[in-house]
Amino acid sequence: MRHTFHLIAITCACLLFAPDVRANNIQVTNPTLTGNTGSSALIQFDLSWENSWRGGGVNNWDAAWIFVKYRTIGGWNHVLLNNTGHTAPTGSMIDLGLLIPGGTPYDANTNPVIGAFIRRSADGNGTFALSGVQLRWNYGTQGLSYNDITQVQVFAIEMAAVLQGAFAAGSGGVENNPFTLTTINTSNPTLAPSGMGSMGGQAGGYPTGQTAPNILWPNGFNAFYSMKYEVTQQGYVDFLNTLNYFQQVTRTTNDPGSISGIGALVSGNLGRNGIDIQTPGVFIPAVYACNIDGDTNFGESNDGKDIACNYLSWGDLSAYLDWSGLRPMTELEFEKACRGTMVPVADEYAWGTNSVASTGYSSSIQGQATKRSPPTTAPPWAM
Repeated sequence: MRHTFHLIAITCACLLFAPDVRANNIQVTNPTLTGNTGSSALIQFDLSWENSWRGGGVNNWDAAWIFVKYRTIGGWNHVLLNNTGHTAPTGSMIDLGLLIPGGTPYDANTNPVIGAFIRRSADGNGTFALSGVQLRWNYGTQGLSYNDITQVQVFAIEMAAVLQGAFAAGSGGVENNPFTLTTINTSNPTLAPSGMGSMGGQAGGYPTGQTAPNILWPNGFNAFYSMKYEVTQQGYVDFLNTLNYFQQVTRTTNDPGSISGIGALVSGNLGRNGIDIQTPGVFIPAVYACNIDGDTNFGESNDGKDIACNYLSWGDLSAYLDWSGLRPMTELEFEKACRGTMVPVADEYAWGTNSVASTGYSSSIQGQATKRSPPTTAPPWAM
């Protein structure tokens, strides 16, 4: 399959005991710590996002990946959640995200809960709003006392479920460096292809002509979640603002100690990247914000917070994923997420056809969450 790099995510953050923060229609509001026992507490918040779904003619669902950071005098760290004691409001359910999914059972030290998927418990669509979500945090197991905790941030990333099942890897076309068309019909990634596959080519656990991978390699057959959207510029701002000064140095182009208004990843807001230094750091972390219009007011509604974040290196992306408790998808998972169980089209792109835009397109309301592209013959990813 031909494709562009397709690591998709959005994120927002809310400071505990601070004003609500919003990004890309997913909102975490009213966060607080409650029910302190001296060794554990409940992280409570409200959650909502638009265009949520489950069922309704589509045999999958979306979810919010929730993860939490806490701050002490030593800086920011990741909250490790308990495996029980969470509260899902009516109409929702909580699936826990282990450090090693599908591996060894929960263990607070070797296989902790690093986040939670929150989703609909019944079919429905539209805006999904929940009040009083509670996640139990046994902070004592992380060597903390309650008084050590100075701040907590709750983060949310919209996800889409890709269900278990067979799929085609490769299109049967002549694109550059293609897989030989193979039906991936088993969760065992080491099973050699043979016979005739129901979606073309041979059938097995990895593409014909490739070397068998490690037994733990995700080959796309099992269910997994994919981020719905690109990493936004506000998402990368949230990430940068929970790093220490020296970590910020490694994840930005311009030094965090540069003057206010200097771009984090590129100077002059080139290429529609508007992540700027708001408050310089001098061996203390800088504060970053979106400011695509280049004025002295940071984080405005037209400052490009919802624009996909460009100028990211592989190191930046992998660090962002590590920070959020996620991992990159494999190439086979990418093909499964794009194609599903459909028979492939030779030389197809990720949107399901082998053609691209034949005419130009334009967009309006630049930099705002309501930015639109008019109907044209451009492919879906251009919209």
